[in-house]
Amino acid sequence: MNMIEVSNGRGQLLPHTIRRLDDLGQPTPLVVAIGSFQDLADNLTGGNPVLPVPQFDTEAVLPSGAPGNHFLYVRFSQPLDIDTVLDGSSSGASNSGLTGSVLVSALDPISGDSFPITGRAFVNGQTYVASASGTELQTWVTRDPNGRPTVFGLDENGVQFPLQAGNPGLGFPGTEGDFNGSTDLISPNVLVFVPDSDGSLALHDVFPSDVQVNMRVTTAVRAQNGNQLPGSLLASTTVGPDRLRPEILVTPGSLSEPLITPGGGDVQVDPLTTIRVEFTEPVQPLTVGDLQDGSPPTLSPSVRVSFGPPASRTDMPFSVRPVSIFDLSVYELFPIFNFPGSAPAFEDCVADISTIDIVVNPDTIEDLAQVPNPSDPTNPALFEGNKNSLNAQTFFMTGEGPGVVNAPVQPDTILVGRSGAVPGISVVDLNGFGASTGNPEFNMDFRIEGNTNFPNNPNVLLQNGLLPSLSAGNCTIDGGSAGVFTLTLDSGLNDLLVRPPLLANVSDMMSGQALDSVFNNALFPFGCQALGGQICSVDGLKAISANDSGPNTAGPTNVAAGTRARVEAVAAGLDYRPDPAAARLAEELGLGPRIVR
Repeated sequence: MNMIEVSNGRGQLLPHTIRRLDDLGQPTPLVVAIGSFQDLADNLTGGNPVLPVPQFDTEAVLPSGAPGNHFLYVRFSQPLDIDTVLDGSSSGASNSGLTGSVLVSALDPISGDSFPITGRAFVNGQTYVASASGTELQTWVTRDPNGRPTVFGLDENGVQFPLQAGNPGLGFPGTEGDFNGSTDLISPNVLVFVPDSDGSLALHDVFPSDVQVNMRVTTAVRAQNGNQLPGSLLASTTVGPDRLRPEILVTPGSLSEPLITPGGGDVQVDPLTTIRVEFTEPVQPLTVGDLQDGSPPTLSPSVRVSFGPPASRTDMPFSVRPVSIFDLSVYELFPIFNFPGSAPAFEDCVADISTIDIVVNPDTIEDLAQVPNPSDPTNPALFEGNKNSLNAQTFFMTGEGPGVVNAPVQPDTILVGRSGAVPGISVVDLNGFGASTGNPEFNMDFRIEGNTNFPNNPNVLLQNGLLPSLSAGNCTIDGGSAGVFTLTLDSGLNDLLVRPPLLANVSDMMSGQALDSVFNNALFPFGCQALGGQICSVDGLKAISANDSGPNTAGPTNVAAGTRARVEAVAAGLDYRPDPAAARLAEELGLGPRIVR
């Protein structure tokens, strides 16, 4: 069973909508429903946000403008099992006749206070009513011959009669005046909620103002055939224009901790954890962080996740994904690498690297409203959502697990595949002066194997006016290399840097491309924006061509002797003996025909 639509009669609250992008990535006038995460990923950009939802009128009027009650309804793809949404017990009236699988509430984003909205719920025009014997399911509203809601039925002779004495259903949306969409309200697939503070639908009610009006539907809702709703959903709107700022939800009680999980000082958290963040209303995904679409995420300006010593904090990039495409108020943050596990403590280390701090910055998170910019209120291009006004801070502490690795890279290393009871990958350091992860202990007078060698680095030892200055680390996350021909350690001081559960075994290894190819530090105009000058970084010279170099080894194809030297000589403008390949490459590089002999 699926949710088809949530509406306030003024328009669709769910599914959310967005303008479809054309082949050039530009928004088109075509508005599409966001029914899957792929719909969101295919169309969401900074200039093409999720569209705002309709608000209620401030007066007690129907969508047509005629007097009447406010209302919300949710339509499903299958007939509802009434008892999974409507509470027939004597205590059900305390929750507007709802079981709790559906909750209609008002939320103050500043205080975080939430309270149920008093009202009456209907399925197919039926509602539970108190009687002498307890409660009974009564039909208050049905369809007229045109499919519109009515409080009258027809007997076997076609004569109208009131469904219940005194027509208590009068005031149900559509019974006092027709409007577009009223025919959707009477169906076994539809739950309708009408605010009712006085016990009479004939006395028109409105939803409360200056709060978020939320309808939350959980997976406890079932169809008559037993099918379960596959995911929870949240529809949210306001009475009148939306001027409410989105904020981080807080836990109830005097502590009022931000609703960020893990957080609140949680301990022994798995270093491979994700982070869950909950807001008071649906917010624009890209204001939380980059979508989890397979591309490397950048640092988020709104949510900062960091760890490590104060002098060398590590900010964690992460991607984001809503927990449900029908609930844009709750997001899961996926760190780009694992957090450091608990590590040995050192006397001079002023920070526990297993402590992960989370800070939500104010004025960075936007809701779905599109508010005119005061500088130019008529320009839709400047419209933006309401932004959060409060900051939020929390932390958690990781338990034992994979450590963070900051290892040297080739050609300053030998990569070692290790087998045995605990297989994995280690890195042999061929440099010995790096500021990698490792043991920060250092004794100037007595060299101890396994301790850091980084303070012996002349750049650290002598400084010579280096800007910024270098200093030896005092925690395992910046402890430094133990020296040449030693195994690099992670922040947990383990020399098996990649091990289960990250991999099951090591049966084959092959080194990837060199960094000068990854960053393309080639000659202008073929290189990066840093205007590098390595001719050997030209893509044409970096093609991988592996040949069998032995029974268990793959190596590069032999290059004609002297070609590199000849190309470099051409690049330097030197005369050299004729070499067609070098001359051709030099010409491709725009160096001109410099070979004269």
